[in-house]
Amino acid sequence: MSIEAEKMTGDNIYKVLIYFDKLYAAMNEQERRQVMESLISEIQIYPERQENGQWLKSIKFRLPIIEEDM
Repeated sequence: MSIEAEKMTGDNIYKVLIYFDKLYAAMNEQERRQVMESLISEIQIYPERQENGQWLKSIKFRLPIIEEDM
């Protein structure tokens, strides 16, 4: 992929992320579910809500996320 094509792809991703809330709000229920299924591979929950109110154990994303940058 050329540098120009990579920049366009990066710009498109950036724009989608900036306007994600507006895009998501405009989607119907089926489209929202498809987006979530595309982004998330696994969600683990505790059988009971924890004392601190937490109920999610973990979420695994399909996207490559670099943990060192987080």
